[in-house]
Amino acid sequence: MDSKSATSTSFNYTLASVAMLNSIFNIKNRDLLDSLIPFVKTAIHKTTKIGDEVKLDAVTSYLNTTFGFATIPLSVTRTLLNRLSPTFLKKRFDTFYLNTELEADIARFAKNENKYKQHCEQVGNDLASYLRDCTGNLNVDSAKALDYLLFFFESHGFSLAKSPKSIALLPSNKKKSYEYQVGQFILDEMEKDSSTFGFILEMLQGFFLSLAISLHTQSGGNGKERFKQTCCYLDIRIILDALRCNAKESNEASLELIKMLKEQGARVCVFEHTLDEVDEILYAYERSIHNPNGYQRVHTLEGFDLNHVSWKDVNLFRSTVQLKVSNLGIAVMKKEHYDEANPPVIDEAGLRNYLDQNISYSRPIALDRDVDSISTIAALRRQLVPKSIESCGHIFITHNTRLAHLSEQYLQGNNDLRNVPYIIGEPQFTALLWLKCYQTHTNYSKIKLIQDALSSTGVTEEVMQAFFHQVELMEKSGGITEEEAAAMKAHMFNMRELMSLTNGDSEQVDSDTVLSIRNRLQEQYDASTKEAISANKKALEQLAHKREEERNRAFIEIKRVQAETKVKYERRLSIVAGFIFIPLCIVAAALSICDNFSTETISPQTIFLAFLAGAGTLDFFVSKHGLIKQCISRIARKISDKKVDKKRSEYRRIFGEFN
Repeated sequence: MDSKSATSTSFNYTLASVAMLNSIFNIKNRDLLDSLIPFVKTAIHKTTKIGDEVKLDAVTSYLNTTFGFATIPLSVTRTLLNRLSPTFLKKRFDTFYLNTELEADIARFAKNENKYKQHCEQVGNDLASYLRDCTGNLNVDSAKALDYLLFFFESHGFSLAKSPKSIALLPSNKKKSYEYQVGQFILDEMEKDSSTFGFILEMLQGFFLSLAISLHTQSGGNGKERFKQTCCYLDIRIILDALRCNAKESNEASLELIKMLKEQGARVCVFEHTLDEVDEILYAYERSIHNPNGYQRVHTLEGFDLNHVSWKDVNLFRSTVQLKVSNLGIAVMKKEHYDEANPPVIDEAGLRNYLDQNISYSRPIALDRDVDSISTIAALRRQLVPKSIESCGHIFITHNTRLAHLSEQYLQGNNDLRNVPYIIGEPQFTALLWLKCYQTHTNYSKIKLIQDALSSTGVTEEVMQAFFHQVELMEKSGGITEEEAAAMKAHMFNMRELMSLTNGDSEQVDSDTVLSIRNRLQEQYDASTKEAISANKKALEQLAHKREEERNRAFIEIKRVQAETKVKYERRLSIVAGFIFIPLCIVAAALSICDNFSTETISPQTIFLAFLAGAGTLDFFVSKHGLIKQCISRIARKISDKKVDKKRSEYRRIFGEFN
């Protein structure tokens, strides 16, 4: 290895994490969750007696507080328990019971943990003594020495693991630094072929394992907004749980899922027909309480049972469901309606018949609604063929994992080829969501994490060689982004789940390498980027067209108001003028006649009044271009303009200037 590689002062934790996980998966067919199994066994042993129910919340709490995992969702714990069933756990419905003593497994884990703890302590003591002799700093104790060793691993870990002699290439200007002294200590122990050197290499393997188990990322980010382009539709069971109608653990699991979706930027939705079914279940429960002897309910609601609610309480609850769903930030959506111009994307009749044959539905309408949900998701996607959940646009999440599996089985068998199913089980989806964004607690001891990693996951020479190979391949290909790392970790989980469905037949499992996954992700990104640009362009064009139509309508409205207002005020002013001018003409005529009779000669006043009466009458009633009508028109136009200006200013604030 060249000096540049040997003296690198930074290390790509994300790359190392994925490389180690991929190596373990390829060699042992184990994903990240498998690495957590020993921790779960310990948690079960500490919280559960033989024959008792395994409490999800107790196991999860123990994992979070004792082993430093950052809030594991209850559904992920349930997935881990599923992997222990039926060997260690007995499952009845959604409840697990401990049926096998875990003492031997726990003792073996504890023995390994104690062994690695002693090895770390020996390395720490020997290194501390060496550093005190070299630097004269008597304050360097075992804990401080191990911190220096970890810093060294972070800078030169891969070089050390690949070729320990390469650390001799450290620059001479670092001879007084702790980094240089730690390197010299390792070289000295290597030359002596001491047990301490073996423990250092052991710790280094644990260091890489800890990166994998903690899903360490370079930036420490949690991947927010990964699902900002995804609408996630929840089934009835998840909605009932979120409304706290069922057992506490189920309720909390669904609320955790909704919270995680929002944190990831997803839009959380529910179909209108799903809420209809919620109301039907609540109504049936209400009737069964109100008339227990005359009505038998199909569904039970454990949360209501425990609180001994009355039928009036349930009735009141029903009236607030819409509001409660809205307060949870869940949007209510209508199902797709089809016609000749808009036919279904999938074979609805075939899917309905297949599900009916393999699932015992209590009511036919429940089957119809499941088909409606899946069909609507397919219609919403149309021709989109996404390669990841984040880019799928729409997905239906169900608590009924059998429904998800059977639907996928039928659709794939009928050449509905997609990388992302229309429907996915809630436990699997939550696990995928968590794998893409979780980390361990930052304040958890790194040395303890290394010891835990070594205790839970054995590292063979084959795994390490595969690890070196994967790192080199990914470095040559330009490294790896955190987005790619998250997708690859999720891919390994999916492959592990598929292995369990195919009874471990590896020939039925896609054997994509890390690099091929990376290439697929790049293709996906390019395709999704083009699609997004096209969609945005289309949306902008539609918006511009719509805005132009609204401008035109506004312009027509302004002209209409102007014309109608002018005519209205001309009519009103004409009526007023008629009431004023006609009497004036009559008065003028009368005065001229009276003046004529009172005198023998016709005076100028009489002539003027007679002319005024005659000319005014002719102008008002006969002339088409009379002065009076012109005055009325001008006054009406001014009043109309003022009204129109007010209307025009309203539209101007919305559409801008009008020509």
